[in-house]
Amino acid sequence: MSIASYLNMQSAVGHLLSLLGKTQHPVPFALQSSVNFIYEDEGGRTGIDIRSKVPSAMLNIMADKIRRHGEHFDTFIMVTPYVPNPEEVGLLHTNYQDIADTLKWLTVDDYAREMGLAEQYDIASPEFQKTLKAASVAMALARPRDTVPGTPSQGQPAASASGPSTPVTPEQVTSILESVRQGRTKIPMEYVHLARKMPPSIIRALMDSQQDSEAFFRIGSAAQDAIIVITDIKNFSALVRTAAPQDLNEALSRYYREAKRLIDQHGGILDKFMGDSVLAVFNYPLRDDSAYHRALAFAANIILLGKQVLGDLQQSMDETIAMGTRVGIASGEIWVLNIGLDDIDLTFVGDKINLAARLEKNCATNGILLSNITRRKLDAASPDLAPQLDPTRRVLQKTAMKGQESDILSWQIDESALGALVEGQ
Repeated sequence: MSIASYLNMQSAVGHLLSLLGKTQHPVPFALQSSVNFIYEDEGGRTGIDIRSKVPSAMLNIMADKIRRHGEHFDTFIMVTPYVPNPEEVGLLHTNYQDIADTLKWLTVDDYAREMGLAEQYDIASPEFQKTLKAASVAMALARPRDTVPGTPSQGQPAASASGPSTPVTPEQVTSILESVRQGRTKIPMEYVHLARKMPPSIIRALMDSQQDSEAFFRIGSAAQDAIIVITDIKNFSALVRTAAPQDLNEALSRYYREAKRLIDQHGGILDKFMGDSVLAVFNYPLRDDSAYHRALAFAANIILLGKQVLGDLQQSMDETIAMGTRVGIASGEIWVLNIGLDDIDLTFVGDKINLAARLEKNCATNGILLSNITRRKLDAASPDLAPQLDPTRRVLQKTAMKGQESDILSWQIDESALGALVEGQ
């Protein structure tokens, strides 16, 4: 299964949970290689792990991580695109028997049926996944404002759990899906496409503005005071050469999905994934002083995500590779472009993006390197936070900064200071 197909499978399950009104909880970093979703309903606490292929030899390691974290589920479900053989089911029960009261291994279709999705729907169908996503976006935009993931709240993520305030029955889900499929629920497909890159809070702001997208996003114009975050994995090319393709595919799938979730959670916009790199923009299109704190909180969390995902991948390899995440953050003017043909697909260009890329290349592993302007803006917006980060002044020589005509003043935040950015999350 390709990365795209695997992500689509994860996305479909996530949209289904959202439609059903399941109260979803963030998955702790220590568990993200073993659990995709945690939710609660009348049946108790459920954990789901979605895999394109389950590595039988790793089941004990995956279970041990859940066990060490002290997590216990009423139900734990392994979801795959194929039917497991009896030996695989036996290994699941052997390794996970003390982690959950009820254990299940289901295909993605069987899981959808168990959740009450009508049999006429093929959850693996690209056409149905579009309908499912449109219905999920429509539900997210209809929620009360304080439950919309991605809404900033004084520099911190909006809530620890997400989901509608009241459960939705499978019959109601079928009604919603049919309404979207038949065109009775009028949600512009533009909003569905935008949801690929941004949280519902920004789409809702677009709706409330009564502007068209070109004006709201200032397409073809400059956006001031944008915060650009670029991340990269150290020695990724060596990782590609040495890791087993299936293991690498699984690791990158999880990394991309969680990175997008983190961007949404912190109120940013995803520009693009570039191999192992992530480019995200904050403080745009709505400007908010809390964006500086949120951008740094995202950076700290993606470093922790990288440590978890890469650490797990290292366990499946013979070779030892020095890995980690570098993050560069710059602030200032960017230009907004639409590179979509039929749909809006935002991307950004400008000198500050190039500066963020240069900062990332010169950053210490598992650290964050800020431009001087970003550090100054952060000091003004969050004066109590800056001293906790204890950034170190660094002057980067122009010879080490491709495209820069002068030396660059920057500020290094080391790994030891990341706790101040993720505390309480």
